[in-house]
Amino acid sequence: MSELHYIAILHNAARDRRRAICETIGDIIRRDRCHATFPCIKYEAGKRGQYYLALAVNLDESKHEDSQATKAIGREILVRAGIRNARNEKNTFLLNDGEADWMKKNYECSRFTHSLKYEIPDSFDAAAFDDCAVDTESDGSDAGQEHERLLYWCSAAGSGSFNLFQKSCRQIVPSDSGGWSTLRRYILLGHLDHDARLRWGVVPPALLTTANGEEVVLTGQRTPALVDAIGQKCVLAERSQRQGPLRLAIPAEKKSLCAEESGIHDVGCVSLKMAGSLPSLEEWKRLLRENEWEVDLHNRYQISRYDLNSDKMIDTVRYTGDRWDGLYRLVFDRPFRRSMYVLFEDGSEKGIIGDFYGMRFLARKKRGLSPVWFRKREEQLVIMERERWPLPYERALVLAGGLLPRHLSGDGQRMLIYEGVTRHLAERLCRLLELEMEERQ
Repeated sequence: MSELHYIAILHNAARDRRRAICETIGDIIRRDRCHATFPCIKYEAGKRGQYYLALAVNLDESKHEDSQATKAIGREILVRAGIRNARNEKNTFLLNDGEADWMKKNYECSRFTHSLKYEIPDSFDAAAFDDCAVDTESDGSDAGQEHERLLYWCSAAGSGSFNLFQKSCRQIVPSDSGGWSTLRRYILLGHLDHDARLRWGVVPPALLTTANGEEVVLTGQRTPALVDAIGQKCVLAERSQRQGPLRLAIPAEKKSLCAEESGIHDVGCVSLKMAGSLPSLEEWKRLLRENEWEVDLHNRYQISRYDLNSDKMIDTVRYTGDRWDGLYRLVFDRPFRRSMYVLFEDGSEKGIIGDFYGMRFLARKKRGLSPVWFRKREEQLVIMERERWPLPYERALVLAGGLLPRHLSGDGQRMLIYEGVTRHLAERLCRLLELEMEERQ
């Protein structure tokens, strides 16, 4: 299995020249189409004259000869960029992932190759999370293509704040609200990721094998040039989604050819890997408790409480001195309007903070309200929309088939249907979440 390392070397260049050297290295890597093997460059910015530069490289140490050859190619790239002392292997040293963090400057070797520009309106309402409990259905037939263009924009931008994503989404996909529910869908599909401050970043392009092993789905950064390059080697099967970008897939037997020709990293079956590494429900709750929130008796916010029966936040309430219990939404107006979801359990004065779907699941799970059905013949997992799983576990379901869940309404209930979910994967995830699964033919 490949792991990220760094080929580091001491070089001599003025501070204003170092970025240009990285751009030269990046041009060579992109021209040789080996950016999946050499994804980025780190370098020092503070010192004058001599500084350290490190070329990131994906190495499989279990294959010694291949690993040595890859390192030799990396040194040759540095030589071609003008770093002549890289010819001698003794002038370089290998760092593990994490050991190069002291080099603060970073240069990504993957580059968007199709020029895109979208105008963003100057005015913007910063009420960021008011729609986070809403999973908006797009009405227009062009919504899928609009989401495809939004993914192109994200791929070009690389990363940004939540507000930037929201503004761009409203400009490119007018039918979509552009809130947390939209960003969440792109995260579920493996195109974007985020941190605790909701800064998002595009994931490097990857070939992801479905849970049933029949197809390989393109995830992460997407450009028209990349799609065209893959399409010239393999027939891409397109499937539109009303709430997300196109699902692009190739037959599993074409995976090696596609990975070799395009330079895209083959990540295998991520959904099964996630099922084997995700924490249990109790372990996940313990991780959330590291960021507990204590009740503020000064009441500088509006308060709504989640109602289990109606599945809505209702009744603006104020703290009266009684013990808190259940899921609450706290809306702050200063310094800017924002919302926070807090779950209080067992009369504790400290609550767990998280996104709406995750906190709602915990609130309903405590009451035993989380039915799950598995359709063996269709390889589908079915849950009620109001029982939607927390993000890490739902992501494993979505990546199993590379598709967002379909919505099915009937008898006053709304269901979510996840396709391409194998029985093994479904059973594993249900055990983690302490859920009983009913199997149907």
